[in-house]
Amino acid sequence: MSVVVGFKSDHRGLICYTITFIKPKFTNEGALVFRLIVVFVALALPAGADVPKVVADIAPVHSLVARVMDGVGEPGLLLQPGTSPHSYAMRPSEAAALDDADVVFWVGPPLTPWLERPLATLAEGAKIVALLEQEGTHVLHAEEDAHGDADHDHPESVDPHAWLDPENAGTWVVVIAETLAKADPDNGPVYLANAVAAQNDIADLTDKIASGLADKGDISFAVDHDALGYFEHRFALSHRLAVSSSHAVLPGPARIGALQATARADQVNCVLLSTNEGLGLVETVFEGLPVNPVKVDILGTDLTPGPLLYMDLMHRLGQSLWTC
Repeated sequence: MSVVVGFKSDHRGLICYTITFIKPKFTNEGALVFRLIVVFVALALPAGADVPKVVADIAPVHSLVARVMDGVGEPGLLLQPGTSPHSYAMRPSEAAALDDADVVFWVGPPLTPWLERPLATLAEGAKIVALLEQEGTHVLHAEEDAHGDADHDHPESVDPHAWLDPENAGTWVVVIAETLAKADPDNGPVYLANAVAAQNDIADLTDKIASGLADKGDISFAVDHDALGYFEHRFALSHRLAVSSSHAVLPGPARIGALQATARADQVNCVLLSTNEGLGLVETVFEGLPVNPVKVDILGTDLTPGPLLYMDLMHRLGQSLWTC
């Protein structure tokens, strides 16, 4: 269907915005279209504002924002690839970017608790959107594992790696588009059209990953620590064991012995490494066992930041399990 979403006039005459919707696969079509039309109505009067200065916290979120802003502007990236979101000391240039921002998108305190204070002081006048807190976001909680080890990286118990569920990404691009459309009405139709296109691309990739995993059958794999819960939940997977409940907590000799026994009993044939620090420990735990270490990049460390990063990240994660 086609909807005229708003108009403005200038010295060249009347300009009409028209957007064509493809049926979204993640969201009820009627509900989504209603939400977008409400935003369009709010944008009916011309604003003439500049493109907002936008900052995102991590590369996967930055990628979703960049996809929505495609053709309009480019967001800034706060945490550069290769840095840990759990603890980080901002550089002066990054602090300046926050101070200058009109809109900030971040996962939320469970991932980057250190960022709360800079947001409150440096980005005081900006619109700040914590994606974990948005309606429709599927949130998992970090549970104690079978050995009774709690997740010490995220003491709030919320698993913050929510971008690894593509359905969350589909929800977030609409939140991002609505937020930017309100801040920049002139480009609102572009943001919203990009969001719908992104939703459908994410849904197509989700179907492809699911199909590949279905063809693979049962996968007996381990993880270095519990960071892949959202991906596992979305695609009905379950790791046989986690070497550590977090990359900050190392198992002792008794735990290593139990892990080796589980790996033998469950015929674990690969272990997914989401951190560079875990390789030595994994080699120790699985010494003498036919377990292949496979690196997975959940933050896009090895990818070029931009609108394609999120899709590449998820595709590679699926490939890691296809070849496990």
